[in-house]
Amino acid sequence: MTPAAATRRGLPLRERRVVVMGLGLFGGGVAVARYLVREGARVVVTDLRDAQALRESVEALQDLPVTLRLGEHVESDFEATDVVVANPAVRPDSPFLERARRSGAQVTSEFELAVRACAAPIVAVTGTNGKSTTTSLVGEMLRRAGGKVWVGGNIGRSLLDVVDEIGPEDRVVLEVSSYQLEVLEAPDGFPRVAVVTNLTPDHLDRHRTMEAYGAAKARILERQGPRDAAVLNAADPIVRGWKRAARGRVLGFGPLGEGEAGVAVARDHLAWRDGERERVLVRRENLRFRERFNVANAAAAAAAALDLGAPLEAVAEALREFEGLPHRLQVLGECGGFRIVDNAVSTVPESTIEAIRAVDPPVVLVAGGRSKSLPLDGLVEAIAEGGVREVFAYGEAAEALAQAVRDRPGSPPISTYPALAPAVGAALRASRPGDTLLYSPAFTSFDAYRNFLERGAEFRRLVGFAPSGSGSPEAPPAPTGCDEGTPPG
Repeated sequence: MTPAAATRRGLPLRERRVVVMGLGLFGGGVAVARYLVREGARVVVTDLRDAQALRESVEALQDLPVTLRLGEHVESDFEATDVVVANPAVRPDSPFLERARRSGAQVTSEFELAVRACAAPIVAVTGTNGKSTTTSLVGEMLRRAGGKVWVGGNIGRSLLDVVDEIGPEDRVVLEVSSYQLEVLEAPDGFPRVAVVTNLTPDHLDRHRTMEAYGAAKARILERQGPRDAAVLNAADPIVRGWKRAARGRVLGFGPLGEGEAGVAVARDHLAWRDGERERVLVRRENLRFRERFNVANAAAAAAAALDLGAPLEAVAEALREFEGLPHRLQVLGECGGFRIVDNAVSTVPESTIEAIRAVDPPVVLVAGGRSKSLPLDGLVEAIAEGGVREVFAYGEAAEALAQAVRDRPGSPPISTYPALAPAVGAALRASRPGDTLLYSPAFTSFDAYRNFLERGAEFRRLVGFAPSGSGSPEAPPAPTGCDEGTPPG
């Protein structure tokens, strides 16, 4: 059996030569290296960034017997290896990966290794928006149902760090990206439950077309069998159409048609439909988050948990008590009579469009960052027609957004700033009693921050609210924070 076949079947990696391509800043590469060392592999870790840029990750590997190749990739490493574990950010057509394939090496990913090593049934959640909220909520529902539950993937830690502790009676919930799915060679029966929240334009810099992006997402259904379930958004025309490709049960969520199974979202409640029965799960007035898209996330999570056997009471309790996740339309509190809402998770125009629709007008919008070259037409329309009173744009995308807004008749004033801090300061000074100051970037954070969490923390510091999001103002940095409830200027 070749090394590639041994790896693909989850057999030991002892004495195999493995290249980890992309150490990264967020723990994935570190988790892979740890796992491979535990399995007895001979490991080379390579990254184009240098040791200083990867300082934290390098320090985490200091006690491991791995070879570090930083600041460059060396062709001979890829020609003399059995396996390459590529970071999701590495394009599948990378010439180094092509060289490895030509040399007979297996190209895989951290996610594939974790899925193949995991002994427990997996709920995999993908989609453009709502993945993290849905993943967290499924985990909470299953915890309340009893038993051990592991939540990970893109939402946080790598499963490889704990995969040896996961038993067959446990439950695993993973957030999955299009980057991970497009290269995944999944085992049969993966995932036990697939959840697709929605599909809107995103990552077109990587996938090039909406069709290719959708095809990557749809791979989540490829290896399912008759015992598995696909939870699909009934309100999304693309995702709804995937029911024809499903190999197991199909559960919808949203406005269900007659006879459709899943979680129906009605005007005043959510209900579980199982065959001919319909049972109310929760009244919408009893949800702590009532925005339209978060209600859809709740319905998707409920369908997945109920299909795995969670009792209705446990699911309903989780729905009533779940407060949402930080930086996802989180109301930080009031300042000088206006509300401050943190939606730093937004990296695409669509999520900012949803945010504008969800909050109370008039809206003072802070947006910006690095562009993914996505269309801005919908965002500009939402700004012009959605109750936005003024826009404060910052970062690399500021000028492009400003030009698009100014070109649209009826748009509100927009001003540009080089960075987040001056934009927030100006927005605070412009906000009036009754306004909603909404931070929803619509672009990625990578022009100035490592991730959306870092820029979300910076926004909270600038507006003077505690990192916990408790709504308690801290003593803020002058001149941009709220001073005893009064906006400066």
